Amino acid sequence: MKGVGGLGGEKTANEHDCGGFLLGFGGFDREKPANEEHGGWFARELGGFGRDNPAKVVDNHGSVVDLPGFEREEPANAARNHRCVAELGGVDAKNPANSGVDGGSGRDKRFDVTTKPRDLELIPAARDHIPRKITARLAGGAFQGQVRHHMTEPRRRLVVLDPSSAPRGRVVDDCEDDHFHDQCGVFAIYGHNEAANLTYLGLHALQHRGQESAGIVTSDRQQLFAHRAMGLVADAFSQEQLARLPGPLAIGHVRYSTAGGSHLKNAQPFAVDYARGSLAVCHNGNLTNADEVRAELEARGSIFQSSSDTEVLVHLVAMSSAAAIEHRVADALARVQGAYSLLFMTEDTIVAVRDPMGIRPLCLGILPGSGNSQRRDAHVIASEPTAFDLIGAEFVRDVEPGEIVVIDDGGLRSTHLPVKAVPRACVFEYVYFARPDSHLGGKSVYEVRKTLGRQLAKEHPIEADVVIPVPDSGVPAAIGYAAVLGIPFEMGLIRSHYVGRTFIEPQQSIRHFGVRLKLNPVEPILRGKRVVVVDDSIVRGTTARKIVKMVRDAGAREVHLRISSPPTEWPCYYGIDTPTRSELIASSHSVLEIARYVTADSLGYVSLEGMIAAVSGAPGKGLPMDENSGSGYCHACFSGKYSIPFVATPKKHMRHVGV
Repeated sequence: MKGVGGLGGEKTANEHDCGGFLLGFGGFDREKPANEEHGGWFARELGGFGRDNPAKVVDNHGSVVDLPGFEREEPANAARNHRCVAELGGVDAKNPANSGVDGGSGRDKRFDVTTKPRDLELIPAARDHIPRKITARLAGGAFQGQVRHHMTEPRRRLVVLDPSSAPRGRVVDDCEDDHFHDQCGVFAIYGHNEAANLTYLGLHALQHRGQESAGIVTSDRQQLFAHRAMGLVADAFSQEQLARLPGPLAIGHVRYSTAGGSHLKNAQPFAVDYARGSLAVCHNGNLTNADEVRAELEARGSIFQSSSDTEVLVHLVAMSSAAAIEHRVADALARVQGAYSLLFMTEDTIVAVRDPMGIRPLCLGILPGSGNSQRRDAHVIASEPTAFDLIGAEFVRDVEPGEIVVIDDGGLRSTHLPVKAVPRACVFEYVYFARPDSHLGGKSVYEVRKTLGRQLAKEHPIEADVVIPVPDSGVPAAIGYAAVLGIPFEMGLIRSHYVGRTFIEPQQSIRHFGVRLKLNPVEPILRGKRVVVVDDSIVRGTTARKIVKMVRDAGAREVHLRISSPPTEWPCYYGIDTPTRSELIASSHSVLEIARYVTADSLGYVSLEGMIAAVSGAPGKGLPMDENSGSGYCHACFSGKYSIPFVATPKKHMRHVGV
């Protein structure tokens, strides 16, 4: 833990906080590292410039009495960050910011830094309280560590490959990765003799949606075969393991877990045996009433073996009295609310479902017949169409919000859930989650991000010498920003593509170590220049702060930060791994305060209205607009306007120790 966060040589950061906040932010003073109290991590990061006078903590949101905690007797590190202080106004009490500009901005009058009131209400994050679940006989749970052949039990037709045969790596949260994370990606194929191999490739193309665990379940039309493991797709499956997953049907899943959920028991697809045979399911999204439904099921005697809300669905499907699998799925979904893209598989059928608002993406494709004796086309389903490109499949269309797609020997048929709702596709898919080469909702993600950059330039222009992106997600927006203002675009930061989620820091601390593992500045591009750095979002602000300082250390004369999304003030309850609201810097600090914290000469976010206009106006058909909100997209993480109610009911679950 010392390598991740313990920059204090004499005393490492609090080792009890596995979330990494004190680990990542504490201990910049080697003689006096950050306090081990949990409440004030942000203040200590803000205030650690004066060794004898650190910032004073006033609440658990990280707000401080003297933001941002510079010493009163000495201006903010004037010898090193004088330009930042000059632009933003006096941080020192003796040199207050220019009151003639909204929000206290100094010279840079082109940028609106008006401080607005902040709602400091603590809203529990879904990841802290939403239980995640499964049903009576869970593959990989109680049966973990052995191969189960159910030849003597006609109702038990599930084979679970030994997970211990797959490589297992220690997964540690990367404290420098200051982004929201999508929790999952799903893939399915029906009607191809190499279903497992193609699913493996499809999951590889969706690896950006989840890097913690991967799993594949196949069917030979008689029984299911399951393998799940921790780690990346390439590490979780060997050629031998794929050979032990026979059959023309397969579904697969990649996962990025919430805090506390990093365990094989939560890896998907879940595969179970129940009264009607075998069932596998995988899920991208989140059920907002899962706690309530789980409590009802437990009161009736149901036993849960995981902490995944997906397990609730398995119980509900098993309890349905309907005959056809699609009707049992519809019965189960009538009991739940939330955002979901789901795949179900029995011995001979695959069912795909998208929630009525279409918050999480799901698309349908076809693979021309070449993998079976009948030369029939194979049907494929995935979270993003980039998974089709790798295996040579053709994109057909997006699965419609509320649509149930059924694929069996009779071909493909479709029906809809009875619930009708206005489409609300997640706008953050366009901002960050989806691969730039994807098409979602009829729009090119790459073109949408360029349009966001152009909108950002219109709202927050600046005189500068060069525009650089934070790779990779900031590249299209930076191109659009530079094009509008006629400023040269350069790759001033080079990203290493070979950094995993774990690393060991040398005993002698290295400045900006975590960021430098991934990014390295190109000094000839930056030295003596006025630099605009474009990124997609700021979550906690820690990475942005280190990037700005790294660019300045490389010789930049000025560093202006531009963000191609609005301030992220609210957590997501619809299938995204987000911090609690108290950890989101924009929830309790103004734009000016954030600019001071990240030490940028100026900071500009695209507005919510500008983002919606950019996404809607980018090339493509887009989504229908809702008259009440003016948007066909879910933007709750920016606006706090939640489309689906969420009620957190904290509940204790057993903890696995030493596994």
